[in-house]
Amino acid sequence: MTDGNEGARKLNDGLLWKHPLESGYAHARRLLSANPGVVRVNLRPFLGRWTEPVRQCPKCAIRAFHIELYQAPALARCPIHHCPFALDCPECRLAWDRSLKSGGAKCSTCGALSKERRGKTQLKSRDYRKLSWLARWVERCEKEKRRYRQLTVRDIHDKLNPGRAFEHSVFSPPDAYSPFYLAFEAERVGGKERKRLKDLEAITHPHALKCRTSKLYRWSDQGNSSRPRPVPLESHTHLAKREKTKNEFTSLLTISLRRFLKSQQTVLLQGHQLRWLDLECFRPEDFRKPDAPCPICIAFTLWCRLINRKFTRQKPNQQLPALLGLGHYFSHPKIPFGVYVQSPAGDLRPSPSFERWMFIRASDYAFSEFLNYALWLCKRAADPSVCYSMTGYHGSQNRFQRRLHPSQIMEVREENGQIAIRYWPGSPLHDVRLNLDSWERVQHCANSRSSTMFDGPTCSADPEALTNRDIYRIFKNNEPGERHSDFFPWWESEPRKLDHHEIWVTVEVLKTRDAANVLAC
Repeated sequence: MTDGNEGARKLNDGLLWKHPLESGYAHARRLLSANPGVVRVNLRPFLGRWTEPVRQCPKCAIRAFHIELYQAPALARCPIHHCPFALDCPECRLAWDRSLKSGGAKCSTCGALSKERRGKTQLKSRDYRKLSWLARWVERCEKEKRRYRQLTVRDIHDKLNPGRAFEHSVFSPPDAYSPFYLAFEAERVGGKERKRLKDLEAITHPHALKCRTSKLYRWSDQGNSSRPRPVPLESHTHLAKREKTKNEFTSLLTISLRRFLKSQQTVLLQGHQLRWLDLECFRPEDFRKPDAPCPICIAFTLWCRLINRKFTRQKPNQQLPALLGLGHYFSHPKIPFGVYVQSPAGDLRPSPSFERWMFIRASDYAFSEFLNYALWLCKRAADPSVCYSMTGYHGSQNRFQRRLHPSQIMEVREENGQIAIRYWPGSPLHDVRLNLDSWERVQHCANSRSSTMFDGPTCSADPEALTNRDIYRIFKNNEPGERHSDFFPWWESEPRKLDHHEIWVTVEVLKTRDAANVLAC
């Protein structure tokens, strides 16, 4: 326990105040109470590699009680006292572990135990039994997860262009850092422990998990050399395959937009025409103008920019609009058109239907995240006390924080030679709610026709009337100052070689005449 520390060996253990399942932080507090004149350096070995802020219940702190489970985001409140956790001591307003790292003013709540409280540190036996069951249950869940091989689904664009740093994954594994970790593990076994976890103030989910499987096919003959091949002539087979891939990609965009329009009909109880806005020089004070754009059109614009930046041919190193820098929002959701799985035997590919399902779900999360960011901007702009500059809003509280939806939790396993994904059904688009100010902005945007910001392509409010031709029309009218855009998603040619419109490739590609023209730009 002392890791060879000579000073720590001479400390009084204070076993009178020892708690079951106590963490390293609680152990250090016990030693601090038993050794009033101890040097703080001698307590560091007992803290271990504790780097994250301590998450503590104020009532448990009075008894010098703390367990590792309190650090889990899956616990919303203290399972014993049913009060919210805090990062600072309510008495001294400092971090909980401040008294263990440096001297100074004594605090009876987060520091050494006072004399009148030293005989009142133990909890009731039933409270210890509850926490012991929760700790054993989490340990069994972790042991069960190690029985299966965990897989990671990767975007093919990351293989073609590993320098893409403007995207972040929208899917998260069920780990201890997720707020839905305990709920996911409970639903994995059929929801038997859902009520018991709810009584322990754990975050639960009322719906059962679904499982989707797909066969894995060996992705062979990719070419491991970056040495360019001679440029062959384009054949009718290559052109037909590329055109087929473009049509499939356009159909996926049409389905994604239809889902977004249907969700807006559910939220607004009416249709809303989407507009691709010019947000290059948009500033916060523009939100207070009568012709300010609505959050829905801003979300649609950001989604179109993401599709245009990743799946169309355009100039590299394009600057992001100042609107994104206000909330320090520089990373966009990753929408994969093709995915693969890495394995020791080589890269594996799932079925095309599985890839289409991943694309549509990721597009829903992108719309939801962009809409939440637009609502966040409207709320900040309406507050005149919030200061901003060219680099964004001041203060860490004015940084946009992405929300995690339960359906974003995905567990990817390999079962019987197949890829199996367990997830919660549903879409975050149906959980977005507009406040009164955003509602008025949407109504005003629907009635506005003469604003200079509404000079881009539009999308019909009727999801059933949307076709692939409308998608081509939307992206044909590219952003201001950009050249004509056309869809260039990656595709596999007949010899199963990768072909892509990007300039920086790290695998051997089949360079057609059109691709050669791109490389010459």
